[in-house]
Amino acid sequence: MIIRFIVVLLIGFLLISCKQEELTYDYLLQHLDKLKDEVSVCQKLTETNTKLTEEQEKRCELVMYTAANVISLLNEQRENEQQFGKKVLAAESEYVKAKEDLAVKQANLNKLNNNQADSAKIKLAEAEVKMAQETYQKHDNELKLLLAVLSLSGPE
Repeated sequence: MIIRFIVVLLIGFLLISCKQEELTYDYLLQHLDKLKDEVSVCQKLTETNTKLTEEQEKRCELVMYTAANVISLLNEQRENEQQFGKKVLAAESEYVKAKEDLAVKQANLNKLNNNQADSAKIKLAEAEVKMAQETYQKHDNELKLLLAVLSLSGPE
């Protein structure tokens, strides 16, 4: 009985560890080889006119969207490296500002919560934090994309 339990437990752990890495925009930017592989898979699926499952369709949409962004920025970088460098610096600056703004808004919310402020002020502060989080995430994604493109071109 105990051996059966251990075998079932081991199989469960193996299945969990073999689970495919969840594909996200950030993951693809950080693993450009995986992006290339996924683009090939999606192209083969569409070339064979195979009816895609909803999951495959969503996956391929994400892959192709990410690839299109990377290619577009690669072309932009090749056309004008100096302008692209300025774009990266501007994105870094916006990222830092958004991160600082989020920290300030979060500190304000924490202060209101600790001081047991009225619910209207807390709700307003929560909305400000949510907006700051969205802005931060937008700038974070943009910067990651630009840095991924830079990593493709390598040092010159």
